[in-house]
Amino acid sequence: FSAYVTKTDLDYIQTEFPNNEGYENFLKNISCKSLYETNVHVEADDIILTLSTCSYEFPNARFVVHAKKID
Repeated sequence: FSAYVTKTDLDYIQTEFPNNEGYENFLKNISCKSLYETNVHVEADDIILTLSTCSYEFPNARFVVHAKKID
C-alpha cells in the first residue's frame, strides 16, 4: 500500500504505539509518502509487513515498501 524513499531518521519500522489512534496516524503518514497510488485502505487492526533496502538518492537513503496482510 506504500512505497517511498526516506531518510533513516524516519521511524518507518515502528512496531509499538500508545493506542489505535497512534497506529492509525502512523499508517496515514506512511500511506501519504507513497510514490504510487494503490487505493489500499489500511486500519489499526491490519497486520503490516515492512521491507527496506538501501537506496542511493542521497546518503543513508532507504527504499521502503509497506504491505497489508490479506487473509
